[in-house]
Amino acid sequence: MKATLKIAVLILLLVVGFLKPAPIQAQEPVVQAVLFYSPTCAYCKIVIEDVLPGLDARYGSQLQIYAVDTSTEIGNLLFENFLISYEIPPEDQVVPALLVGDQALFGSQEIPEILPQIVDQGLSSGGIPWPDLPDLQEAMAGTLQVENGTSETASYTEKATLWQKFSGDLAGNILAVIVLLGMIGALIFAGYNLINEVPAALAGCPRRID
Repeated sequence: MKATLKIAVLILLLVVGFLKPAPIQAQEPVVQAVLFYSPTCAYCKIVIEDVLPGLDARYGSQLQIYAVDTSTEIGNLLFENFLISYEIPPEDQVVPALLVGDQALFGSQEIPEILPQIVDQGLSSGGIPWPDLPDLQEAMAGTLQVENGTSETASYTEKATLWQKFSGDLAGNILAVIVLLGMIGALIFAGYNLINEVPAALAGCPRRID
């Protein structure tokens, strides 16, 4: 009887041991951001192909980026919401644009330079949630509907400031400007000499005597 009781108690202890709740692991902080891009934008290609892979290797699942194709109706709507909600000035209404928290980054130079700093600070302070952007959650869930029809709003997918275009290949563009200025100077010099030579040539022409 005692042996049977001991066995029953032992079995009960084993069962209770198996039923113990697993220890809760601390959840890692995550930084979440939105990237606006256009498939025809050369600067967007630099960010997507050259910048993001390095960030993914560095932060892994702790950096989540939701990419928005602004050439689509939904993407263009989200981009317009971004421009209006965050009061983006006209000179910065370009892609690529990245929204993380309440900070907006623009271009293939600013994004890789500043984003890692924001991510490091965000992770150390417990993470950064998805930006407060109208229609974003519905778009991510696939439930956002866009009414068909002609939109009178402008598409910003390929808009870029003159400086951003020039600075894309700064060394090459500076060289091209120098060559162009040299050609213009040569044309002005040749034109000046031509103007001075024509009267002299005319002065030496024999007059027609009837």
